[in-house]
Amino acid sequence: GPWFLHAFLAATGLGEIHYVMLLPPEPVCLQRVSTRMGHGFNDPDATRHMYREFATAAKPDLRIVRATDPPDTVATTIIRLLDSGALRIPSPSTL
Repeated sequence: GPWFLHAFLAATGLGEIHYVMLLPPEPVCLQRVSTRMGHGFNDPDATRHMYREFATAAKPDLRIVRATDPPDTVATTIIRLLDSGALRIPSPSTL
């Protein structure tokens, strides 16, 4: 999850990464978990907990794309953010 980004950067020695989190609304996550077949996970309380862990992990240097639009629209949004530099997360050692 995003809470490991700076540790990941430090461990890899990379100077920066680009990171975006695709996060549909909580009801969409719950619906997908309840209707997905063959994955063995269908606990709505655990789904809510995981959703909130990701939803509250946002910091000023993280971007969340609320992935409810068609895939081509989401991709266009991500490309725009990437091109603008908004997805860039520098290594703490380069700040």
